[in-house]
This record gives sequence, C-alpha cells and structure tokens, in this order.
Amino acid sequence: MRLRRVRVVPHLPTPSSCSRPRRRPSPKHVSDTNPPNITTTSPTNFKMPSAEFTDVYKKVSTMGEKLKAAGKQGPSNDEQLNLYAYAKIAEGKDFSKAEKPGMFNLTGKAKYNQWEKQVNAGLSQKDAEAKYIELGNELLKKHDN
Repeated sequence: MRLRRVRVVPHLPTPSSCSRPRRRPSPKHVSDTNPPNITTTSPTNFKMPSAEFTDVYKKVSTMGEKLKAAGKQGPSNDEQLNLYAYAKIAEGKDFSKAEKPGMFNLTGKAKYNQWEKQVNAGLSQKDAEAKYIELGNELLKKHDN
C-alpha cells in the first residue's frame, strides 16, 4: 500500500489570532468655523417664518400636487429651484450643515447649487421670505385656476 503525499497549506491568521486588533479610522472632525463667503442662519438670529409665508407655502404645495395629478404643466424648473432656495433660507435652514448630494442625484444637485447661489449672494431670511411670497403669488395667479 502506497501512501499519498498531502500538501500542507500554511496557516493563515484569522482576525482573532492577529497580534493587534484592527483600528477603525477616526472620523474627520469638521471645524465649527465657516468659510468667509458663506453665511449661516444660527439659532441666535433665527426667526419663525411669517403667517403669510406659511399660507403661500401651503397654497403653492397644493397647487403643485393638483397640477401633477391633472397632468398639467406647472412652474418651470428655474421657478421651482428659486422657490426651493427661498423656502430653505426663509425657514432658517443652515446651509453649512447641508450634505452635498451624490453625483448621480441630478435633482438634488440642482437644488443644492441654487440654494448655495442664493446664500452666497447674501440673501437674508427676511428677503428670502419676501421673494418667496412674491414668486409664490405670481405662480398661483398663473397656474392655479
């Protein structure tokens, strides 16, 4: 009877048999300072939007839903992007804490870029609210029958 030779495979270390445990990389800390060209709305200077803004906001939202359900053409992309940016600023959202959308999220990138453009232009919360009300009323007259 002949014996077969068996090939011996060297022992590969398993995670539990390693001499040192693997460390996860520590999260990068973002400094609390903002770039000089970006203004933020912090809780100290935040004011609640006016009742008129809230009313127009609700009307524009329901108008959009009605138009979509009826299959009708609504406001243009530029008008929608401006409404979005004005609403974000008027509601006191902090742009510096917003996450930048991924490269395949084209709608999200367009919204983010418009919001950034308005923030960099120095649009205040009060001015954004006034512009939203003005544009919202224009669109309601134009599209809401």
